[in-house]
Amino acid sequence: MHFSLLVVTSVPPTKEVLTSALAQFSESEEGDDSNSKWDWWELGGRWSGLLKAKPGHEHLGTRGLPGLNGTRHSVDGFDLLPLSSVDLERMEAEDGKLSCFAFLRDGEWVQYEDDEAFAELLAQVPSDHWISVVDCHN
Repeated sequence: MHFSLLVVTSVPPTKEVLTSALAQFSESEEGDDSNSKWDWWELGGRWSGLLKAKPGHEHLGTRGLPGLNGTRHSVDGFDLLPLSSVDLERMEAEDGKLSCFAFLRDGEWVQYEDDEAFAELLAQVPSDHWISVVDCHN
């Protein structure tokens, strides 16, 4: 099963930064998987293009790998953007929702009940932080 995860980082999320942020929830080779949520992940994937950039901020966005058969959630969206560059109003207008399955910030895993709870979580994130959409498989 695949699910979307929104990862919040205070620094630009390179592959190393994301790997470090996600490590505590990944399956381990040592066999202690009591905290694991997935066996592999990738930036974007089935949710590639979920984030919409504000006009003029497109140069700050990054696209990860597309999903199965090269599909993307949106051809003009991104998988990684600074929060200050994300056009939340456009996302809600075009997609009818803002949320992912879960939210990971500062090592804390949060699942929420609805889009309103998601919006409240997102409102607590400093605007200089980065948002990444990750496709997780379990």
